[in-house]
Amino acid sequence: MGNTLKSFLWWTYPRGSMPYDVMVTLILAFIFITPHYVDFHDKPAPTVAHAVGDAYVINADQVHATSDDEELRTEFSRQLHANADHWDTLRDEQGNIAAYRVFVKRAAGK
Repeated sequence: MGNTLKSFLWWTYPRGSMPYDVMVTLILAFIFITPHYVDFHDKPAPTVAHAVGDAYVINADQVHATSDDEELRTEFSRQLHANADHWDTLRDEQGNIAAYRVFVKRAAGK
């Protein structure tokens, strides 16, 4: 039994042999079946902003700043990786801030 486990651990079986095929099958089964039973919490990062024309729309729940203009400008610039020029506040039916439409500064000649 010890020699069998050692040979599996060190992968000493020749290619095409039955033990080799069993090991490969177990590895492939692990790779393809495990994600259905184990939650690895590997979700894609939420989209911070999406482009709409010449602006970006950032949902209000993605903004971790107060209504201070300089703080908002810093937050938008950090999220968009560009210098925020100006923005509009988009409100829902109840008057709450739902999103921001952010315009970024364009480089000269672009």
